[in-house]
Amino acid sequence: VLLTVLHAPKVNTGRTIGWLVVPNYPRQREIRETIAKILPAAWLKPGGPVQFTKSDRCYRFCTGAELYIKSADDPDGLKEGGVPIIGINEAQQVHGKAAINCLGNNLDAGGLTILALNPPDSVRGLWCEDLHEAIQEIDPVTKKSRLPYARITTFPPSKNKRIDQGARKGFSSIVQVIDPKQEQRDNLGMWVSITDRWDQKNIQSVPTNWEDVTAHVIGLMNCFRGASFPYGAGMDFNWRPYCAAVRFKVLKAPERNTLGAPVGSYCYFVTEEVMNDISVGEFWTEEGLARAMVAAGWSPQDTLIIADASGGWQGSSGRQRGKDADPETFSYRIMESYYWRIFPPQESVQVHRRLRQKAVIEEHAQNPPVPMRLNLINQLFEQKRLFIDPKAERTAEAFRRCEAKNKKPVGKYSHAPDAAGYFIWRAENALLELVRRV
Repeated sequence: VLLTVLHAPKVNTGRTIGWLVVPNYPRQREIRETIAKILPAAWLKPGGPVQFTKSDRCYRFCTGAELYIKSADDPDGLKEGGVPIIGINEAQQVHGKAAINCLGNNLDAGGLTILALNPPDSVRGLWCEDLHEAIQEIDPVTKKSRLPYARITTFPPSKNKRIDQGARKGFSSIVQVIDPKQEQRDNLGMWVSITDRWDQKNIQSVPTNWEDVTAHVIGLMNCFRGASFPYGAGMDFNWRPYCAAVRFKVLKAPERNTLGAPVGSYCYFVTEEVMNDISVGEFWTEEGLARAMVAAGWSPQDTLIIADASGGWQGSSGRQRGKDADPETFSYRIMESYYWRIFPPQESVQVHRRLRQKAVIEEHAQNPPVPMRLNLINQLFEQKRLFIDPKAERTAEAFRRCEAKNKKPVGKYSHAPDAAGYFIWRAENALLELVRRV
């Protein structure tokens, strides 16, 4: 990108404007240090041919060309036409929408966007996996690449002269022990898929000789004082196809346990499930779910629910929402009318939006960012801390077959994993908060 700005200061639309995009502004240090090594030091001195201004993070060249450092933490802020050359550093760590907006900025001048990335290790980078596969895919009709205007260039870490190769090998041997798949990505540059962390060993009956810490963990959530709940549950509202609820026990892993769980770690076991049977045309609203939970032996006195936060301002059908909606139709209100104690994955969060050209700050409960929630689920599976009891067979099937698109679970198998994720998110954050206080 820098060489393009230097050698081609003008394009058909005017002066050349280049962008170097980083995941967030604290990550710009590496970019600025690299530019300082490439350009002669005299060029960057006051009065030299290249001047950097901190206010807009821009290198201005005497030729008229400009090179900006941009942040991808707000993808919408990257929508701006007339940028012929763009480089995104650590692209696997940015939202796919940021890459789309950068590509769109090339249209005016017919330019180029370069993605510098490692094989992704989190669901935020799933779009990189999809793009990588599509570039290599051959159209069965034309026998040509599906994306003939895209190229992959590989730079093996073993040939990177800026890396201490002896230290890299030592680092690699350690990572191989901790996470072999991560070692394949970082050290060998292999594209090891992150979409499937499911293992049949995740299906395990609830141990009877482990310490039950469910009530303790629920107490740390600070949801409902004055009561002890032996069960927690996650819930997702969706009239078609599913209203789903999954019930949990949280157990402390003992020494020499046969499941491979870290000693002393808190492990989550999905013990039961309640959801409608769409195979026979059964579709529930919240009322049907509330009654089915009681029929299954669940009780508002023994089960605290963490549910999709959107149930606080709409119902499962989504027909009643907004300022004129009837609160009595909202999912939370309906479940509470059946005496269930129901709470969101996160309490009040500030939300910034625009209303009639004015900035408005609201506070309301909110779901966690989907990529972060999925990362947490994947981590727990890998750490041997999340298990599904064989009795919850539909939940196990959902985890096994759930697909992701644009970093979000999709399809009929997405609702049980979503429900589980809401409870786990609140529980894990309560445990992390306890650690921070200590």
